[in-house]
Amino acid sequence: MPTTVCARDVLARNMHASGGGGAPRAWGRQTADALLRASGTSRLSKEFLKQHCREENLYTTPDLNDQLYLQHLGLARMENLEEYTGLRTLWLEGNRVAAIENLETLTGLKALHLQHNRIAAIGNLHRQGALDTLNLAGNLVTSVAGLGPLRVLRTLNLAHNRVQTAAGLLGLLACPSLEAVDLGHNDLGAAAGANLEAAEAAAAAAAAVLAVLGKMENLRVLTLAGNPVTQAVPNYRKTMIVACKNLECLDGRPILPKERVAAEAFMRGGKQAEHAARQAFAEAQREAFARGIPHLMEIQEQERRDKARGIVHGGGGGGANSLARARAQSCYECTH
Repeated sequence: MPTTVCARDVLARNMHASGGGGAPRAWGRQTADALLRASGTSRLSKEFLKQHCREENLYTTPDLNDQLYLQHLGLARMENLEEYTGLRTLWLEGNRVAAIENLETLTGLKALHLQHNRIAAIGNLHRQGALDTLNLAGNLVTSVAGLGPLRVLRTLNLAHNRVQTAAGLLGLLACPSLEAVDLGHNDLGAAAGANLEAAEAAAAAAAAVLAVLGKMENLRVLTLAGNPVTQAVPNYRKTMIVACKNLECLDGRPILPKERVAAEAFMRGGKQAEHAARQAFAEAQREAFARGIPHLMEIQEQERRDKARGIVHGGGGGGANSLARARAQSCYECTH
């Protein structure tokens, strides 16, 4: 994700080039920051929003803006946004917001960035049916809830929050469209103490977490790094790969087909079965590559015949035959 400064710079350049947005900052006019300081409340006012849009080269007519940058302003509440009905992306990172609220008119919102605030509960999103991305990293959330209305939500970031139990994750199942979920650095699977009973409790808590995540059929990308559950689950990575059937990336590392085959074999029959599965997978790949060799020879022979007859293949380096030859050559090289 680009940094805040870069996003602002890109938007400013685009708006300046197209002649859109509000007028540039005028000397003698009270700045948005000054308005905020003068209020003494760190609250959004309509006057502040209008001046802020002018300074950021956005439109001063609220409903013409599709993005609004309100990060790192010390704001305590989300308010006076009802006129910004055209918003598709709203940035409120790094403020003091304690609750998600006053978004009823922002029905077209697709991305909501609320990371590094003081939000303890997910809610008041019943009118955000178009939301695709919700970033709540670095807040105080203890339980996932309120996602039911978000029927097309694909990306959810809850890293560095306070979710501890499988019960706190059940709200994920209300949003089957989720494809990427970041739960890193919460406290999932934690158990007090270091005795045998604590270890058994941690294992049970981890199993419950896996049971919830395993029911997310569209989950493709998952981050759990920084949670006790990663230590409590035996053979953590293999177990997660098998539990989440469609997972393609775990903790920042892609899951390749060979790894999935090996993990499934390991869970069935241990290390010996895993070794056999890896060998079988490698052999199947070699056979697939070898099948490309006769095709390569056939293409080469056809080109020799064509050359003898004076036929020249055009289309930017040989066209389809050259592409097929390159692929077959690649297969040949992989087997030698």
